[in-house]
Amino acid sequence: MRLLDDMEHQRAPTRSALAADLEAALAEVDCGDPAPDGPFGRALRTVRNRRMIGIVLRDLCGVARLEDTVRTLSDLADVIIEASLARLQPIAEGEWGAPPAVAGEPQRLIVLAMGKLGARELNLSSDIDLIFAFRAPGIVAGGEITTQEFFVRLGRRLIALLNTRTPRGFVFRVDMRLRPYGEAGPLVQHVDAMLDYYREQGRDWERYAMVKARVVSGEAATRERLEAGLRPFVYRRYLDFGALEAEGVTGVGVTAITSSPAVTQRDLTSVVSVAFEATGDLEAQRAAIIAAIAKAAGVDPSAVV
Repeated sequence: MRLLDDMEHQRAPTRSALAADLEAALAEVDCGDPAPDGPFGRALRTVRNRRMIGIVLRDLCGVARLEDTVRTLSDLADVIIEASLARLQPIAEGEWGAPPAVAGEPQRLIVLAMGKLGARELNLSSDIDLIFAFRAPGIVAGGEITTQEFFVRLGRRLIALLNTRTPRGFVFRVDMRLRPYGEAGPLVQHVDAMLDYYREQGRDWERYAMVKARVVSGEAATRERLEAGLRPFVYRRYLDFGALEAEGVTGVGVTAITSSPAVTQRDLTSVVSVAFEATGDLEAQRAAIIAAIAKAAGVDPSAVV
């Protein structure tokens, strides 16, 4: 308990306090070298380790609620990602040229936090699930590489800076497998390509995963555009039979109505929109959907299980 006598360890720090502490530490070192074991990488690991000690102490001594612990861990990851990119991108632009501005605004790497970080519920052993994007394709100043290649290289540097284990440990383990097409897909996509993927090929599990998605870095206009574009994918206006089956509404009635050439899209929309018209709890809504499917398919409701 003596370590908790330090007021810094007694209260969970705010996001602004974490950011100020990190900025002060980075101001004292040369951040021009992006190597994980360079001064920049060592400073990130020192701040991270010191803050983790405080988080663990407050948790073990019972002076922090669970909500405080996971919020502080998530805020720490957020500010580290933002501060790292604020220094890595100028280095990259000095080496490869700057991506073309869009509507007069410089392009930055968009970082979409998924999973526990996206939901601000990071725990002590969590890795951070990220997806990278950028605003618009083009050619960087100098004309030697594309904008996508620029951000792919920048993304790799960010991953290495955070993920690489050095004598001082790592900052955060980074997992990029939730991106479109998984490990087979490009590390970074422009926003339109990403939204096209989710609109045309997005799977149910990706829709559920996106419920926790949160943009943590990038220019404001692109962040808003990405969030607005993802919203219809995550929260659909109408149900479809894939969603019904995912909820366990299956059986002869579903097969009959979806395979019948006489059933039009309007019929399908009419059936699945019952969920939004039914009142009561979820079970009542499910029963109303089953009844509507059975009626449209001309089968007994017991066939829709």
